[in-house]
Amino acid sequence: MIIRTREEIKAIIDANPFLKNTGPAPEKLYVTFLDDIPLSTDIEKINQYHYLPDKYIIIGREVYLDCAGGYGTTKLSNTFFENKLKVKATTRNWNTVNKLVELATQT
Repeated sequence: MIIRTREEIKAIIDANPFLKNTGPAPEKLYVTFLDDIPLSTDIEKINQYHYLPDKYIIIGREVYLDCAGGYGTTKLSNTFFENKLKVKATTRNWNTVNKLVELATQT
């Protein structure tokens, strides 16, 4: 199980680098939550992989995904990040991430 606090999820939403410009459609955005910060050597190794048009940016314990081709067809899957970064992970779509904050603020 990978847990984030309400404040952490809010910060994750605010930090999404794909929303800084005109950005992709929200239905193409995902966040892979990592259970730990990956080693810098593993991040360096993974940065050699490019599967355009899909893109990713690793920030701390999160991987922000822009799956222009759709998550169902991307090579940037949860398993890809677990294997390459050697950490446990879970991926959620952008709507779910936003819903988590909404639910957390109701309690």
